[in-house]
Amino acid sequence: MWSKLWKEAKARGVFGGAVGETVSGAELAALPPAARKMFEFFDVAPGTPKHASFRVGWTGRFRMGPNDPWMPVQAVQINTRNPIARIFHMKARMKGVLPVLARDTYVGGHGQMLAKVAGLVTVADGRGPEFDRGELVTWLDDAVFFAPSMLFGGEVTFTGAGEDAFDLELRDRGVLVRAHVTVDERGAPIDFETSDRYVSDPYDPTHALVRARWSTPIASWNVDGHPLPSRGKAMWSLPQGEFDYADFEPVPETLHFDVAARTTGVA
Repeated sequence: MWSKLWKEAKARGVFGGAVGETVSGAELAALPPAARKMFEFFDVAPGTPKHASFRVGWTGRFRMGPNDPWMPVQAVQINTRNPIARIFHMKARMKGVLPVLARDTYVGGHGQMLAKVAGLVTVADGRGPEFDRGELVTWLDDAVFFAPSMLFGGEVTFTGAGEDAFDLELRDRGVLVRAHVTVDERGAPIDFETSDRYVSDPYDPTHALVRARWSTPIASWNVDGHPLPSRGKAMWSLPQGEFDYADFEPVPETLHFDVAARTTGVA
């Protein structure tokens, strides 16, 4: 999976941004209290490097709807800061037999969600303004939980929302998204909520695309070294009720920052 991910990232030219930029005291001082607390949890202080990119792998399970069976999955991803880009590959087996490869991407201001069975039959190909917005806000979610220093820049604004929460707004290439982040007493982010994602309604026979609240609550954190969510899930909130559709665990040894296009060997 890593080799395919790397080839796509290099082919689409997502690598870039200056490595060596650092966080300033003024940037941290301008944050609302809950956001500043989150950066303290990640040990981000004046002079801390601003990450230009990161990669990480996942294991977990996934399902299409609240009444569908869970499928074991593996996933890998690369996120970059300048340009803002995200490439995510997920491999699963439908009904335990048929291999499915899904790709979620945000590159050049455009998002796409593509899934194929056995590499031949396309079962999903979502693109357009709804996916531009949905994939961009997912990039924002990843930055909060893995590399908050990637949030510093003119495209991201922070607004206070109480002692234990703050709001984020991100604009890229004309696409605007917003999110609400909640932190615990340590400053660890424990939930990310947005209404800037869209889902094929599992309760609708036509599976119409609808805008819905999306959240990624985190059950626990691994703080041995760089803080890393030890387990989390993704959930949709629809009028008929909430349901979680993804349950993931990051693989700690696969997390690397400031990855470069020239890198060849990846685990």
